[in-house]
Amino acid sequence: MRGGGSVRRGEVRGAPVAMSSFEGKTRVSVGAASVAIPEALLPAGQSLDSPSNFFEGLGMSVLIDQGPFSDDLTSAVGHAEYRETTEQVAGVPAKVVSYRDPGGTGYIVAAHIPGLNRLTVVVRASDSVPRQVADEVIDSIEAAESNKREE
Repeated sequence: MRGGGSVRRGEVRGAPVAMSSFEGKTRVSVGAASVAIPEALLPAGQSLDSPSNFFEGLGMSVLIDQGPFSDDLTSAVGHAEYRETTEQVAGVPAKVVSYRDPGGTGYIVAAHIPGLNRLTVVVRASDSVPRQVADEVIDSIEAAESNKREE
């Protein structure tokens, strides 16, 4: 289980947004990785091949950053309902964290993968977004074989 405090995978706080709003997925490439995000987050004409990108809509946002200055998520320690695990993501070890949004109206699920050119993916969602949607974004991270390395 990945989750913060009493929020478990798939649980919702607040008024739910229908899962059907998040069902269509598009795989976006960011540097040496790709992530499947809900199609509703894609703005028209957005470039999908850069070392960082930001997508927002339907009560959630996804920040994808890669490189030496990506967030290693250490600043998340101490936030309400903070949880940290080490998991295999894209076939390499990743730090996966979750916690309550400091604004108190949602939650954050994020992964930092040093072995994938320091890739960081941060999903920030309102309580109306099913937790399963954020978990699916993190679980969808893939790497090109040539970019995997252990750290």
